[in-house]
Amino acid sequence: MNSEKGSKFKIILAKQPARYIERLNRKWQERILAILEDMSVNPFTGDIETIKGKPGHYRRRIGGYRLKFTVNIEERAVHILAFGPKGDFEY
Repeated sequence: MNSEKGSKFKIILAKQPARYIERLNRKWQERILAILEDMSVNPFTGDIETIKGKPGHYRRRIGGYRLKFTVNIEERAVHILAFGPKGDFEY
């Protein structure tokens, strides 16, 4: 059986979401990092919906922000594609 560490998903941040998260205040950074840690265990927890017209793309609501991502089960990787406020977020 796999060890817990081996069964976690790897979180891969694209440049845009990484920069955006760096510019947030410390409280929001900590909240988002905790959510990313939860997603490394199970990427489909929380307020998640599929993005219409884009199979395999999901969005997660985090307060007034949105996180767009894909999941590769074979590689055990979560690719964070975009992050931003709800009003500016493009699907």
